[in-house]
Amino acid sequence: MVSDVSPLTIRGGAERVLAEQASRLAKRGHSVTVVWRADTEMLTKRFGTSAFCDFQFLVDRRSHFRFLWSSIVGAKKAVDHTLARRGSDVLQLYQPLSGYGALRSRRAVPYLAFTPFLSPAPLEYASRAGMTDYHRHGPLGRAAQVMLWGVERACLRHATRIHVLSDYSARQIRQLYRIPSERIIKIQGGSTPNASNQPPIATR
Repeated sequence: MVSDVSPLTIRGGAERVLAEQASRLAKRGHSVTVVWRADTEMLTKRFGTSAFCDFQFLVDRRSHFRFLWSSIVGAKKAVDHTLARRGSDVLQLYQPLSGYGALRSRRAVPYLAFTPFLSPAPLEYASRAGMTDYHRHGPLGRAAQVMLWGVERACLRHATRIHVLSDYSARQIRQLYRIPSERIIKIQGGSTPNASNQPPIATR
């Protein structure tokens, strides 16, 4: 599992989904490793007695550009390192920056999933403009949005399957990124796929 957010500190839905999916897959007997972007002070923290492993990578926060670029490069190096040590049957991407870095990995993985797709990253970035030092107005903010459109599109187009929580998210993926319906699977929050393997969402 490759993510921009930390499963150690639950600040919102993205962290909660990551932590819940990792822990519950581990309880089912899967070997799970979470690769995530860390703050400096978090590098000494670990899941302790948790059934799954974590591998953290740092980013350069001295400028907007360095933050975005090092998020991608850091994820690539971390995924290369983790796959060399442990290997994997499935690579799950949670957000576009770390996900794009994972796509650049030199090591192939049989099954690539984007799970779950919660909202388009460029639109979410725009909605947070001015709220943090990394969500900007003006030309810099627009440039960041253009980059996010590109990296998220690449992640979604390379994914074997894309997990969504709702029909609304499925429509966004089809309309904004031109992803075929057969690669989109809806599993609502708090539920699990049935034994017959839930069918893809129909195109409408």
